[in-house]
Amino acid sequence: MERILVFRSGALGDFLLTLPIIAALRKDHSPCSITLVTRSAYGDLLLESGIVEEIRDIESAEWAGMFADHPSLPLKMGDWLASFSKMFIWMTDADRRFSRNLRKCSCAKIDLKNPIVNPAGNHATEQLAGMLPQEDGFVFHPHQPASPAALAMHFGSGSKSKNWPVAHWKSFLKILAASHPNLPLFIISGEADAPERSALLSTMESLPNPLTVAENWSLGRLGRQLSECVAYVGHDTGVSHLAALCSVPGLWLFGPTDPFVWAPRRANVHPLQADLQILEPGDVWARVQLLLATPTSRR
Repeated sequence: MERILVFRSGALGDFLLTLPIIAALRKDHSPCSITLVTRSAYGDLLLESGIVEEIRDIESAEWAGMFADHPSLPLKMGDWLASFSKMFIWMTDADRRFSRNLRKCSCAKIDLKNPIVNPAGNHATEQLAGMLPQEDGFVFHPHQPASPAALAMHFGSGSKSKNWPVAHWKSFLKILAASHPNLPLFIISGEADAPERSALLSTMESLPNPLTVAENWSLGRLGRQLSECVAYVGHDTGVSHLAALCSVPGLWLFGPTDPFVWAPRRANVHPLQADLQILEPGDVWARVQLLLATPTSRR
């Protein structure tokens, strides 16, 4: 069986944009075994989905020697690297030191890809793929919990300029609660979203809706819950990409970033680009109502 090693560093959204390429590698090289070197936090969902057989932590000390002028690796790791026939690398390696050191340890064919997406280019996954194929219909099918279908929301992002203002979210939540007081809500919050979570806490606690808050959940747990949701609302973020890969119909609020480049090309992902400072909560709610009322394909 062919053994393939993939390196992918980067933030969650950039990482998830690479998964349709990895899924296509699996299909094109079947049967094969894929090991992914990435952030350990990304591991549980990928192992559960079966897209890879093994995860290695890219931030662990075992890789430090590969960034030195002369690689210094334990013999066991050198033998392990030598067992792969192909390697695909999406990470910054400007001086080619990392890939050069890999070649000293392995005879594998190495494909060094550009990990940086041009925000004025074509779609991000196409840029990351280059000449590699993509599995456009790739989705996660995590084991689903038995829970009521909820509306999922993510209030933050890694950049304040991409966020819909907290005041608008407050108004949106009040409109939602008045119209659908029994609709369960699934609120997603990470470390970068602490200011938004704090500012919206009192509003969330005052809602009549059943409420679940996912605060710093693992990707596996988050994916399992998202797969049960009836719809999703959020910004251009990694969490939004995860929702799309779990086939959740979604409304994505785009401000300065370009949906042509960053929005998944899926029929059930609906990008809305606007000046977020003046985008009216009522307008957003009208679009969310359509998602809630319209039977939408999960693909």
